[in-house]
Amino acid sequence: MKSALSTLVTLATGLALICHANAQPQQVTLFVGNNVSDTVTVFTVNPDGTLAEIEGSPFPAGEDVTALALTADGRYLAATNAGAAQVEELWLFQVGEGGALSPAPKAPFLTGDGPLGLAFTRNDVLLSPAAGDDELHVFKLTGDELLPGPGSPHAVGNFPNEVAATPDGRFAYSSHLFGSVEGFSVSPEGEIQTLPGSPYPIPGTRGAFEVIVSPDGRHVYVGMGLDNALAGYEVEPDGSLTGLPGSPFPTGQTSAVNLAMDPSGRFVFVCHVVSDSVMTMKRMPDGTLEAVPGSVRVIGSDVRKAVASDDYLFVTDESSIDPGVGVMVYEIEPDGKLTLVDGSPFAAGARPQDMVLFDPAAGIHCGDVRRLTASCKNGKLKARLKTRLAEGTILHLSNNGGEIIPVALNRRGKGKATWRGQSGDHEVCVVECPEVCNSADCG
Repeated sequence: MKSALSTLVTLATGLALICHANAQPQQVTLFVGNNVSDTVTVFTVNPDGTLAEIEGSPFPAGEDVTALALTADGRYLAATNAGAAQVEELWLFQVGEGGALSPAPKAPFLTGDGPLGLAFTRNDVLLSPAAGDDELHVFKLTGDELLPGPGSPHAVGNFPNEVAATPDGRFAYSSHLFGSVEGFSVSPEGEIQTLPGSPYPIPGTRGAFEVIVSPDGRHVYVGMGLDNALAGYEVEPDGSLTGLPGSPFPTGQTSAVNLAMDPSGRFVFVCHVVSDSVMTMKRMPDGTLEAVPGSVRVIGSDVRKAVASDDYLFVTDESSIDPGVGVMVYEIEPDGKLTLVDGSPFAAGARPQDMVLFDPAAGIHCGDVRRLTASCKNGKLKARLKTRLAEGTILHLSNNGGEIIPVALNRRGKGKATWRGQSGDHEVCVVECPEVCNSADCG
């Protein structure tokens, strides 16, 4: 994967994305929200895992940045603020090709009190739980605006904490501090409905914190805080949750709060805010979890958040004693153990907390791209993909090395792109898998 990633970075630096007014990062990019300095620090992730802060970073992002969310195509970043007494601000940024942030023209928008979590669905629906109001605010990204979804805000359970969506965008789950997970169906327009059997109890919980969904959409995991364990669920076809055998899964550390999973779904990484440690749990085929022996790493004085690529784990150490310790980077070994990357920690702003990662090749194995066809008629160039990749995976198709179109795969692993007004010979390639190409003559 590292060699493929290096190839992608090299290839993509010369490509311009012109199918949207704003571009997207064409390299692995890490966005870090800094709670005290009220900024977002943006790093390019080098192939060796080291971080390089981009020009112009950090970017102002309102007062008391608490949570970040990124659209699936990497073109927009949202950031919540928790500096107001009740009504909080929600910032929206256009993301440039190098990762630079520009506020959307009508930003900031407003959300509810206590916005501790934030998530975009694949369909550009933004979910913002408001812990202070016991509400879930839902927005639809339309152009450069966040417009309230039908019926938003919605009354939900006590103290909604974090939120996550399935890769296909059909379902979302919100954790509630005092012992449950609430599930919703989510339409592409932002209309939500409570799922059958919701809310789903968390056994013996003394605090439900981060909720994550596996990359294949089959399993949901919740950090159980002071219970020092993870609750695990299977996602049924209708989106409802069924507890996994053996759940909850003990971690052996203290206060399992924040979770991350690599894009291939091999491991769950658990941040413990009391023992100041991060550890790895191996995900078995049935979704059950097993602690990886020797994977525990003690981090600084205030571990906060983790995100993962296929090769690296990124962890913020916010240090309430000395704000702004930065980002620790670990290489993920084949068995799930963690090796510190030279140069860690990489300095961010004051009290770095939430993070999001844009990785164009995340979880993409080029051997699963089975076929790419191209044809042209009357100046209309069409490309069709057939893959074994999961629904919701986004691949980018380039036309003669430019004019890139993002393609979201459907449930059958298929997708298509169309360019109009074409003439002459054309070569269509998958940006993430540059060896996968086909050609067509438009006359």
